[in-house]
Amino acid sequence: MTQPTLTLAIKRLESSLGVSLLVRSKTGVTLTRHGESFQRESKKFLEEWFELKSKIIKEKDDIRGIYSIGVHPSVALYTVGDFLPDLYRKHPHLEVSLFHDSSRIVTEQVISHQLDMGIVVNPVNHPDLVIIKLISDEVTLWESLNNKNNDVLLCDPDLTQTSSLMQKIKKQRNDFKRIIHSDNLEVLRDLVESGAGVGILPGKVVGTSNKKLVSLENAPVFKDNICLIYRADRVKTRASELLISTIKKLKQ
Repeated sequence: MTQPTLTLAIKRLESSLGVSLLVRSKTGVTLTRHGESFQRESKKFLEEWFELKSKIIKEKDDIRGIYSIGVHPSVALYTVGDFLPDLYRKHPHLEVSLFHDSSRIVTEQVISHQLDMGIVVNPVNHPDLVIIKLISDEVTLWESLNNKNNDVLLCDPDLTQTSSLMQKIKKQRNDFKRIIHSDNLEVLRDLVESGAGVGILPGKVVGTSNKKLVSLENAPVFKDNICLIYRADRVKTRASELLISTIKKLKQ
């Protein structure tokens, strides 16, 4: 570094701090009281900086770090358990933080860098997103074998699937006199099992081994795609690559 460049750098530093760091005289340059204090603290800062740099490099090359995954609670019940236990067993320095909300909110959080990745239903295309289809599902009308309330419809009114199916249902039948609303699909499923009425439910939430519920014959169907999403410009580490490759194995 040349002398003029060094002098300019010191002046910028003094201007930023609002104090003089050096006393300049004919015999040389000495530190002011503020300069001595800055020198002591800057050594600590440099030590912390090199520690942080070492940690980041290690995290980039090792399977370690904390990663956030957003997923709707109902989707989490049939996806997360298929990959998280083995990841934790094999990689003791890897941590995953789960965030639960609607697929729309999760997608927004991934786009805005608040989440590392998401497992979402029917994501909307976005230029910053990589979208990988994992699982297919079908949302339709279900009832129990001992349904006591054929005129009662159970559903989550905030789901796109519900509004789409409701329009088709009205064209086919008009005999639902009452509606039970809930934003918890597992609660709706249990109510349908108890005979409370006919429910709008995803097949994955009902479960393939569920012998209590049957889908209504000739009922309209809404096709769902469960997808992995993450930003195209994400910071690539060995851990994030492992997470993505592991979740992709959920594909049918």
